[in-house]
Amino acid sequence: MSTQDLVSVLKDYRRRNDLRQSDVGERIGLSASEVSRIENGRRRFPLHLIDGWAEALGLRIEVAVLEGEDAGVHVSSDALASPG
Repeated sequence: MSTQDLVSVLKDYRRRNDLRQSDVGERIGLSASEVSRIENGRRRFPLHLIDGWAEALGLRIEVAVLEGEDAGVHVSSDALASPG
């Protein structure tokens, strides 16, 4: 899953839960316009905000760093789950 795919999942989740961009922005220290730019691909997603962004939506994100053939950082949409 690419970073933009992750952003799309987060955006979809935000919308389905009737949260505004300003709701997310307030919780992570960004303006609603910055959240909009990130969600629409006009600004790179700042990965240092990934935990806070997920928490603002009530989600947990698990990231796996793999080596060998699967080298890179992968975020599985299966890892998006409500905290238990």
